[in-house]
Amino acid sequence: MRPRSMRWDKLFCQYGHFLTHLNFNCVKVTRWQLKEALIYTPNLQALSINLINSFRGIEATKLKNCDADKIIISPNLATLQIIEDCQIQLADWILRLCAHQLVNLSITTQNHQFLDYVFRRKFVKLKQLRIHFSHFCEIWHGVSHPESEYLSIDMLFYLCDDIHYKIYMDFIGQFSSTLVHLGLSWHAVSRGYFGYLKEKGILFPKIRSLTLRNHSYNVSWEGTQAKRDAEVLFPNVRDVKIVDVEYGYAPRNLI
Repeated sequence: MRPRSMRWDKLFCQYGHFLTHLNFNCVKVTRWQLKEALIYTPNLQALSINLINSFRGIEATKLKNCDADKIIISPNLATLQIIEDCQIQLADWILRLCAHQLVNLSITTQNHQFLDYVFRRKFVKLKQLRIHFSHFCEIWHGVSHPESEYLSIDMLFYLCDDIHYKIYMDFIGQFSSTLVHLGLSWHAVSRGYFGYLKEKGILFPKIRSLTLRNHSYNVSWEGTQAKRDAEVLFPNVRDVKIVDVEYGYAPRNLI
């Protein structure tokens, strides 16, 4: 959408009620335009935000002081995708509106402060959580979404030390009783941290599928300690895949 080429208020006032999915992709919008878009889309189910370097017209203080409690958004909005680094204040403001009703949340960012702001909110209905982040941060201490069934975390864990790995695995362990699917980096597996969870007696009885994202060549699964640990941790798993993410290879089904 390009606000300069059309009357923003007319567009959403007349057609907003037809929209179920809305994608802001590298556009410049004002605070007023964003409010209009959310107010006039009462049937919105999914919102995607990718406003990298394009939300300059909003002063952070104005956005922070904007009373989100007085804005009524679609009660059907259950999916939010935040791509790259849109302004922290923008993401925080949107989450004030909808965090309590989100079922699916996907975040791609390079900024640990961004994640810190995101997880200050309470996600009481969250079932699917995807995080794509290039560095490790220690936000996991205060994050808890025990009802989630789908968890996918992609980070460059070869940069981490043992303490960080254990914090990461403890975070995953919070979901042990509800997870149906788990996706994580191969590095966490290859360095033996399935064994760390096994030693703590944490099991994932509901998991049916496991996806391991590989950032290097020549990984092995059969006959490894990682596989033996996984068989204990995930006794009911039916589908295990290694996805070679950097090189675009097709997933390898291991079961």
